[in-house]
Amino acid sequence: MVDERSLTNTTLMLALELTTQHDKDVILKNFVESASAITRAKYGAIGVFDENGNTTDFLWTGIPDDHAKMIGKPPLGKGIFTAIPDDHFLIISDIQSYTKGTQWPAMHPHMHNFLGAPIRIEDQVFGRLYLADKPTAFTRNDGRNIELLARALAIAITNAERFTQTQSRNHWMHAMHTITASMLDSSDEIAAYQRINEEFYKVGEADLSLILTQDGNAWTCTQAYGLRAANFIGSTLPIGNKLHTLFSDKKTHITNVYGGESNKILEIFPDFTSALCTPFVVKDNIVAIGILLRTHNRPAYDKATADVAHEITQNIAQSLHLARRRVIAQAQEKAKDHAHISNELQEYTMRQLTASEQSLTTVRNDLARQSAVPQTVLNRLDIAISSIDNSASKIQTIIDSLD
Repeated sequence: MVDERSLTNTTLMLALELTTQHDKDVILKNFVESASAITRAKYGAIGVFDENGNTTDFLWTGIPDDHAKMIGKPPLGKGIFTAIPDDHFLIISDIQSYTKGTQWPAMHPHMHNFLGAPIRIEDQVFGRLYLADKPTAFTRNDGRNIELLARALAIAITNAERFTQTQSRNHWMHAMHTITASMLDSSDEIAAYQRINEEFYKVGEADLSLILTQDGNAWTCTQAYGLRAANFIGSTLPIGNKLHTLFSDKKTHITNVYGGESNKILEIFPDFTSALCTPFVVKDNIVAIGILLRTHNRPAYDKATADVAHEITQNIAQSLHLARRRVIAQAQEKAKDHAHISNELQEYTMRQLTASEQSLTTVRNDLARQSAVPQTVLNRLDIAISSIDNSASKIQTIIDSLD
């Protein structure tokens, strides 16, 4: 028989250990493994929800990864999971009878008993813990120990999110400063988007980062960095209407295979399981779209990351706009300089032609007073003087038409 006092002490030690960690994924994994260990459950899993109740993360223990892939997509938190109260654990002694008539995935292991518990952070249900197949029956003491561990998890997750948000914001801010500084050194917009995409890839911890720009009614991938990037460069993505719907509010959106605001983006990128899509908005118009993508073995993007990404993206969009205006202003100033130089050249040319005509006329008249000069020479000089006069008239006509 298990010593309940010893078990409670073990739970307290595991709970304390959870609160000292800062990596959210490590915390969740340790929580599931600890919950399985103290209840002696063969299988354990936790589903994490977003603010709309959609599953964003699903971690498990007791099932090898290769077997889990054969089962298919993780559960979405429906069916038996919805029976778990928001404020108390649930014990089911015979899960097969309880779920009679429910279609289980073909490769899903056969389970006998079940303990489910909500994970609450303040007033919100952060997720649910699922335990199954304890050698003996789950007890109320198991449930109480899990609730104790869940309270420690709530503290650990809150601290980890604050720590991660602070770090993430600092990284995004650094990326923004790096990008805007590079714009001061170069007026090349293509190079600017390339730098933006590479920085977003790094700071967003993405497996693939894309920049889309609008070409008529289509959105074309002009920048790609990361996993199979070459497959996307220059491609026109069939997401015109989807993007229009998704970004009608001009906000940054996240989506993942478990649920979210829209899975339409991931339909185009089937090798990825989480996406963060952020628009570059200038004067209420979307001038470009950044898409960060992660594969199945990476954590999903969360709202905190989306919020800071949106803020940074809009600041960069304004910097791009200002850089473009600077280039236009410089071009206009250069055009003015060219016009001024052109006017001076025109005046100089006309003066030189007039002076040349006058000099030749004087020479011609001097030669005409000399009897030894052949008439053919005088005729040639007359032709040259007439040609200069005609050229000057044509140049003046062109100048007048340009004015």
